[in-house]
Amino acid sequence: VTIVGFSSVIADALSMGISEYLSSSSEKAITNRTGNPIWLGVICFFSFVVFGTFPLVMFIVSKQKLLACASFSLVELMILGSTQTFITREPLLKGLTTTALLGTCAGLAAYGVGYLASEVDK
Repeated sequence: VTIVGFSSVIADALSMGISEYLSSSSEKAITNRTGNPIWLGVICFFSFVVFGTFPLVMFIVSKQKLLACASFSLVELMILGSTQTFITREPLLKGLTTTALLGTCAGLAAYGVGYLASEVDK
């Protein structure tokens, strides 16, 4: 689980970083916006690696693996949501709710796919 988890974090981080670079490059070309798309892609990559590694570490060291991983992921989502609201000046509750709900949906989807895959593998 941990090997697949860490390799998935790296692969997903690459995908997110490259996607951020491509979308920022396109936006810059269309709107003449300032900013460095490469820098944004690198920040996105490392953010994903850092925030994706913590739940895996919790999974490794905790006895209640799934509960610890899910709880820590929710705390991370709340931190990201509050940071977003600080930057965008949106209401705090809106940022926390949006980030937590979207992250929970993504986590449930991943869990569901894993569960279905394990049932097919039996």
